[in-house]
Amino acid sequence: MTMPLLYQLQNATFESLQAGDFRVAVVDPDDSGMTAENVATLQDDQGKLIYAYRSIGEAEDYRDYWQEGGWSDNPPDFLLNENEDWEGNFLVKFWDPEWQQVVFDMIDGVVADGYNGVYLDIVDGYAVDQVKNAYPGTDEELRQEMSDFIIAISEYAKEQNPDFAIIPQNAVGLLSNEEGEASTGPNSAYIDAIDGLGVEDLWFDDDTVADWTPYDLELIGLAQEAGKFVLATSYPTQDADQETFIQNAIDAGLIPYLGERALDSGNADAINNTIEARMEDGDFNAPWLDADTPTDPETPTEPETPTERTDLEVSEFAVQYSNLNADEIAGSAYDLLIVEGKPGDAATAELTDAEVAELSAMGKTMVGYVSVGQTDDARSYWDSSWTDNGTDTGNPTGNAPSWLGDQAESWPATLVEFWDPEWQEIVIDQVIDLAARGYDGIFLDNMLSYYEVAAVKEELGTAQSQFYAQEMMKFVELIADVAREINPDFVVIPNGAPFIVGDAGYALDSAEAQGYFDAIDAVMAESFFGLLNGNYDAGTLDVFQQIFAANGIDVLALEYATDPEAIAAFAEEAAERGFAVSVSPDQNLDVLPVPVSETPEPEPEPEPETPAETNLIDGTDGDDELWGGEQNDIINGYDGADIMAGDVGDDQLNGGNGGDELFGEAGDDILDGGRGHDYMEGGDGDDILIGGRGHDESVGGAGNDTFVFAASSGYDVIEDFNVAEDTLNFIGNSDYYAYESDGTLVIDFGQNSEVELSGLSLDDLANVNITFGDLA
Repeated sequence: MTMPLLYQLQNATFESLQAGDFRVAVVDPDDSGMTAENVATLQDDQGKLIYAYRSIGEAEDYRDYWQEGGWSDNPPDFLLNENEDWEGNFLVKFWDPEWQQVVFDMIDGVVADGYNGVYLDIVDGYAVDQVKNAYPGTDEELRQEMSDFIIAISEYAKEQNPDFAIIPQNAVGLLSNEEGEASTGPNSAYIDAIDGLGVEDLWFDDDTVADWTPYDLELIGLAQEAGKFVLATSYPTQDADQETFIQNAIDAGLIPYLGERALDSGNADAINNTIEARMEDGDFNAPWLDADTPTDPETPTEPETPTERTDLEVSEFAVQYSNLNADEIAGSAYDLLIVEGKPGDAATAELTDAEVAELSAMGKTMVGYVSVGQTDDARSYWDSSWTDNGTDTGNPTGNAPSWLGDQAESWPATLVEFWDPEWQEIVIDQVIDLAARGYDGIFLDNMLSYYEVAAVKEELGTAQSQFYAQEMMKFVELIADVAREINPDFVVIPNGAPFIVGDAGYALDSAEAQGYFDAIDAVMAESFFGLLNGNYDAGTLDVFQQIFAANGIDVLALEYATDPEAIAAFAEEAAERGFAVSVSPDQNLDVLPVPVSETPEPEPEPEPETPAETNLIDGTDGDDELWGGEQNDIINGYDGADIMAGDVGDDQLNGGNGGDELFGEAGDDILDGGRGHDYMEGGDGDDILIGGRGHDESVGGAGNDTFVFAASSGYDVIEDFNVAEDTLNFIGNSDYYAYESDGTLVIDFGQNSEVELSGLSLDDLANVNITFGDLA
């Protein structure tokens, strides 16, 4: 929904204003750096009204007129003291001819650049004690000086452009014949000279009730009766106060905008997107009614046919969250980059907004990061009083918001009730910030929190579990709708959640499913090819291919590896499936990886010959019992809860999906449990036991056994780890934390992977052989 008003004095660029969806904007010409051509494009091509902000009651030391005049060393006579509340702003003797010439020169500039009007600030400077003390006449004469100054500005500007609008901010006391006395009637000469009025802090001064509002509204009514439009900005932060301000302003015939006091955001709050629809039944003097701009909200237009978004056409992409370098990205072959944009904290972002704009202009799709399902205590929204240790791994305190949930198992963070409007507003504010700052899209992480919430609450398979999936789908659609109000081409990329439609209880051809598919442009398939943890998930890859790619949604396949041979095999299969590819060396995501297309090809090696005596045994998708023989066996369980045994020989047992029981028996065997809660016994020989995902129980048996784990392998138990013979191998990072629980040694590798060594204590840790990385 189009915003009627945007008031942004910082970070408003031509690109952000062009992408924004609004009718009227008040911007600072110096900060935006727009050319006359830029202004004309916004007006002629998009029907937007652009007003230039200028202060006439204070001089600002960051303006060209200050720099050229050298006033810091040699201040002019009209310059007074610095405003204690706004650094670099100095009150002036606004009646001084030299200062008024500075203002007229500024008017020349904005008229020449084609702005629709000027928004005049510090008009109420005549009521400031320091200014009163500097004036040689009475307070009433000083008030008349300001009224005459505004009239002179209006006449000067309209001589150059009769349609140029004059909009003073605040100083509503000037609207009546006597200062602040509406009963004395309108100050007609002043009101005739202006075209509209800007007002601040009605109903609320931040979150404090503004008791002056009834008196100001009486004075504002004098301007409204004369047909002048009124732009109202207020700065409350509490939801209830925001709602009250918006509704009261609409009821009073004002055009509202909910801002932040710094006025540095393209849409300070998502509630601004609701204003136009709520204005439809109201009575407003609106500046766009006489302009060649969008239709008056009292006359709704027919709904537009949704614009079909073009295919992203991504061949290679990269994900990098730290150590970002714009020159390095510019020289790379990547079409799309997912980066940490620091929503709400642009000042510390490693890429400046200007660099993002330059990269986007080069044709690179720049996508920012936000988490939708878990907290991040490094974000600006986090309040340390919410938990007992100040982080999002602590226990909630009485100050915690109602949406703060249980600890996540997938990552050291806290799950959230993502369907809660307060949490959704936090996320949407971050999305709006990135969109307004020029990012081309958003990456939505922790999508699977809808599943994890149900698992933590033991509600999987219930109607409540379906509710969580449905709410996550709606949330993604809401994010897309809000972001595309700012930029119709904004890209939305959820991370994973390939089964969300079915988990929500919807058919793939349902309207609900189609709404979700329409909301997203791409989807991330992370670590499903098994390069990180050895778990190749063909079934889920088929889902990505057959459901998402079939709906025109790009699939971005992300893996973690350094082995050229594994990378080449991954790239080949991903290309066959039509997926875009990226390989990072590890999950730190702190370097710009070498594009897969530039990875050196591995030296060809002759494929090992399968011994003639090897016997292949395949199961079904059901529950199988599979038995090997005296030769070397390869036994594949596939889906279902399977029981398999190798007998003698060097056997390889692959459990697949489901809770399986694997028995290597004699020989040097490889047991891979796959997904599910599995039980594995190596038996005699030097065996390799791979737990895979799920909470697994392993018994090595006799021989030098190796137990292999990776990220997201769950909580696993080794019943008979022998510190003299056995090895614990972790594929992933090289950090771990060990502790003792109920007299048992537990090793926590992070990344949702813990291993319990039964019969051992923390004293035995020094003797446990722990290795890292892929087995040679």
